[in-house]
Amino acid sequence: MDKYNRERLAQLSAWVEQPLLFEMVLATLSRHDPMGLYSPANPHAGTEYATEVETILPHLPTVRSVAALRCILEEEFERWFRGCPIPPQGLALIAQEIWQELRNKTESESPKAEN
Repeated sequence: MDKYNRERLAQLSAWVEQPLLFEMVLATLSRHDPMGLYSPANPHAGTEYATEVETILPHLPTVRSVAALRCILEEEFERWFRGCPIPPQGLALIAQEIWQELRNKTESESPKAEN
């Protein structure tokens, strides 16, 4: 990530508090680019969805299913992109990927049972 993008993220409280989680969600959204914001000509394209991630992250601790996560994504994208068509299948795939990453993170942080 270039200096501009790093400085931009440093201004967002969610990134400061949970940088790894923030960057995972941001990378997933950027990779799928559900709203078609990415442009190879834009050197700062890596943070196009940072504002949305800022509003998605506070919901993650209460999410109990991929369906609930998809609803959160749909609500936040509707709020940020009101009036623009939002591809539900794209958000479903994004929700699935983020959910899997959250599950992997939870499993890796769980204490192992001792024998």
